[in-house]
Amino acid sequence: MFITLKKDWPRLPEKFSYLEPYLKDPYFFKQYWRFGLPLERILVRVKESSPDLIGISSSFAAYYRIRKKNYASLQASRGCPHNCSFCNVHMVFGRRIDYRPVKSIIEEMRWNYSMRQVQIFNFEDDNLSGERAWFEGFLKEVSNDQLLRGTELTFMNGVSYESLDEELLKLMKRAGVRKLDLSWVSGSPALRKKHHRPQKKEESEFLETLNTARKLGFFVTVYLVLGLPGQTKEEIIETTERLLSLDILVGPSVFYLTPGSELYNTMSLAPEIKDDWDMLRSTAFAVETEHLTRQNLIELFLYVRKRNLEKRV
Repeated sequence: MFITLKKDWPRLPEKFSYLEPYLKDPYFFKQYWRFGLPLERILVRVKESSPDLIGISSSFAAYYRIRKKNYASLQASRGCPHNCSFCNVHMVFGRRIDYRPVKSIIEEMRWNYSMRQVQIFNFEDDNLSGERAWFEGFLKEVSNDQLLRGTELTFMNGVSYESLDEELLKLMKRAGVRKLDLSWVSGSPALRKKHHRPQKKEESEFLETLNTARKLGFFVTVYLVLGLPGQTKEEIIETTERLLSLDILVGPSVFYLTPGSELYNTMSLAPEIKDDWDMLRSTAFAVETEHLTRQNLIELFLYVRKRNLEKRV
């Protein structure tokens, strides 16, 4: 049994009522949406089918079309060797990165292009560029494929800037990559170290990578986490302005708890936050720290989005 995805516009749940005043802000979310059938109907459907086994998946696509072009999300690898304090990916997929054969990915892309007219392929991998030889081979296969030439590749979950240099960026450009999504987490080296964020490259090397990408014509978005323990309002604003000065779009990612992560296990939070799965989402602005209140987080989120628009205009 497959449950069809549907969009609904219910009232904002009472537990999120603190977001109500901001829904009218032009830089905030416009509406509370719910995707999928109501829980009651799901239970009825399950009971009616009398299954021997129930499988539940939370996979979804954030976009159904992009710029009037058909779009599809794929995954080419699993696993992460890192130990970021706010992440639990290694608990789900292990610490070793396992890559699919490039041939199987190309075949999947060709099928989607031919049968579904997909022109934009997004890869949701956590470490797609982790093994340079594999990544280079994949990019070359895409750029040399007559059918896929002209399609676009995106990596919305982010590509590690640690592996990027001018040679690899040029290869990505030839394979149809136009937009780079990079996760920097924080502009503070001390904070990145505290949360075990890999930082083999010096900050100057990272900024040089951004400059190179812009010169090559990439549209670059750098994502910052808002609300990590130890983070301050001043650091977020300073980092945002520094990136904007480089003609870079800044992506604000509000910190949320992931079950099993180091911060989930060590942070002292009220049960109504830590034990409520509805609060384990970025858009809940649920986790307050010593330096940042919920109101601070919302204001910083609005600040970054407003500055992005002002800079682009």
